[in-house]
Amino acid sequence: MDPIVSLSDMPKPLPQLPGPKLAPFTPTAHAEIEFVEELGSPAVDMDSFVWKVRINGSTSFYALKMFRFYSSTYLRQTTGRYLNRPFASPRRYIVYFDPFNCECRAYGRLQAESRQDLAIQAHGYLLLTPEQEASVAIRISAIGPDPRDPRDALDVTDDPWDRMEEHYGQPVHAIVKDFATDEYEFSPNQVCDMWRDLEDLHKLGILVRDIEIVNYLGGKLIDFSRSWTTPHPSLEHIHPRDLRRQR
Repeated sequence: MDPIVSLSDMPKPLPQLPGPKLAPFTPTAHAEIEFVEELGSPAVDMDSFVWKVRINGSTSFYALKMFRFYSSTYLRQTTGRYLNRPFASPRRYIVYFDPFNCECRAYGRLQAESRQDLAIQAHGYLLLTPEQEASVAIRISAIGPDPRDPRDALDVTDDPWDRMEEHYGQPVHAIVKDFATDEYEFSPNQVCDMWRDLEDLHKLGILVRDIEIVNYLGGKLIDFSRSWTTPHPSLEHIHPRDLRRQR
């Protein structure tokens, strides 16, 4: 007989803090995943590894973005440095600034406002099992320390997920997105629409903060890992000059 799972034990929308959240892709946040091929460039995608996948035997393809771990110290020294006053708890830097949580908040807002047309659509999050983590780690392209990434300069490990002591016991978090078949980031006739999309994102309280060519496919944003989504302390406790620069 299968064990009875109480509602309190079921995965909840994340992150667990005030504001928009992203629900799990499956009721348990786990799934059978067939890893087809790696997407993007590991040397450029500092926050994650993205793979073309099939999930639970589906014939459809998805893009699965699997996030590396960030330490609270690193987040406090980088994106958290804009705060007028520091957080009392190191954990708050992770829940507000960790790339996975940033994406959950942004996509949660797009879903709540029925504006998923403003980006490549996300469908929910998954938690990788240790076996899935190991399977991906074996197949990840071998890359050395990236001089542009301060984490690699401070802490070089053999763990592709960058786990530190504060992350032990936590599974790798991933977000399931539409698999984009577009060959190019954008075309010239899409630029006006891209600008309007960005203005609409700002009106929804999503400050993207990372507008790069590599973060677009087919004229649509595919990356919100550095975004701030209201309500957010960095949009409330920040010098107006710094906020203008972030915009």
